[in-house]
Amino acid sequence: MATRSFGSGLLIATGSNGPVQFGTLQDVTLDFSSSIKTQYGQGQFPVAAGRGEIKASGKAKVGEVRGAFYNDLFFGSASATGTVKLAYNESGSVPGATTYTIVVTNGANFVADQGIIYTATGLPLEQVAAGSEATGKYSVDATTGTYTFDSTDASAKVKISYTYSDATAGTTQALGNPLQGVQPTFSIIVSRSYNGVGERFKLHSCISSKLSVPTKMADFAITELDFECFADAAGETVTNYTDE
Repeated sequence: MATRSFGSGLLIATGSNGPVQFGTLQDVTLDFSSSIKTQYGQGQFPVAAGRGEIKASGKAKVGEVRGAFYNDLFFGSASATGTVKLAYNESGSVPGATTYTIVVTNGANFVADQGIIYTATGLPLEQVAAGSEATGKYSVDATTGTYTFDSTDASAKVKISYTYSDATAGTTQALGNPLQGVQPTFSIIVSRSYNGVGERFKLHSCISSKLSVPTKMADFAITELDFECFADAAGETVTNYTDE
């Protein structure tokens, strides 16, 4: 019987830390291309052709990712438990009397200031050194997440953005500046089918050539990973399994 395919199929990549399933897979494309050299005589058409290098590459688009996706398939950096989160436009009100300070909700785990705007106008305030506060200017104590304002901003409503740490959730990957030629290697299984009949491609050894992390207005963002295949230690490149 002939092999048909319907839907986005399945894609699993296996690196040094085990399998990584591509969640909410949108589509996968495998491309096999080669260079061709032709020999001509006195006629217009070639009399011989030879195939040179073959390139096996692909790209996959996914609708959800986890920390292992980035680390095991592209960056290959050290990974640790814990993350840094962003509190965006947290509402606050400058006290009407001294000390004119606001301690943000996650002040105990404060990492860095990311700016303040006036709620009423959307205009930004300026961060300055402690003791230099003035109208529209504030200082911040990064050890406690305490923001100090000038008395002329008493009772002003503001929106504060900042980052803070969470030691128990997520992962953190510090990329650093690794040497060229150092990257994670993984194998890939691509499966496509129709009514339970289909085919599988195994690419024995791959590295990723591109990682796209987009955002999109009023729509789900789709992450894209491009990869290329090369021979593994046993000389294996691509294996195709069919049910026909």
